[in-house]
This record gives sequence, structure tokens and C-alpha cells, in this order.
Amino acid sequence: MSIRGLPDPVIEPTFAPPRAAGILGISRTAVYDAIGRGEIPSLRVGRSIRIPTRRFLTTFFPEELATEFDEKKNRPASEQGKQGVVSQNPATLRAVPEAPAA
Repeated sequence: MSIRGLPDPVIEPTFAPPRAAGILGISRTAVYDAIGRGEIPSLRVGRSIRIPTRRFLTTFFPEELATEFDEKKNRPASEQGKQGVVSQNPATLRAVPEAPAA
């Protein structure tokens, strides 16, 4: 969880519509109706509906999301963890060091 009880997209990439109802303070039915109208971003996995966390936060909480990322950028490097790009090979998904700037 991140600020204001919002889900962290790194830890929880998607979540269920009832959770969105709690976050937005509306009924589950209203969430499902908004998903049907395309007002809330969603993915269908079989019969299950999932809400992509980052898109949800960008849509409904852009200021909080920007503030949280700014706070993470201002942390010392030792707290931020290793920065790098992810390997494009799905069989060996791992963090690889960034290439030095030339």
C-alpha cells in the first residue's frame, strides 16, 4: 500500500473492482457500470475483471502519484535500490545494469 491506502503498482499490478469501489467511495455496482462505460480502465482475464493499478492511479489520482514518485526520486541511492533496465528475454527476466552515459 502507498499513500492514502492506494495500491502500489509495483507490488500489486492489478486489483479487483470491489477494491476500486472502496478507494473511490462508490458502490461495487457503480464501479462495474463505469468499467462497462470505459470510465475505469480494466482488463478481462477469463471471467475475471482486473483493474491495472498504474492506469487507475494515473486516471484518478495523478497528483498523489506524481508526489509519490518525486519522493522516491529524492531518497538516497542506497534506499532506492539498483536502477537498471529489464532484460527483454522473457526466459531470463532480470535487472541488468544501465549502460554508462557516453
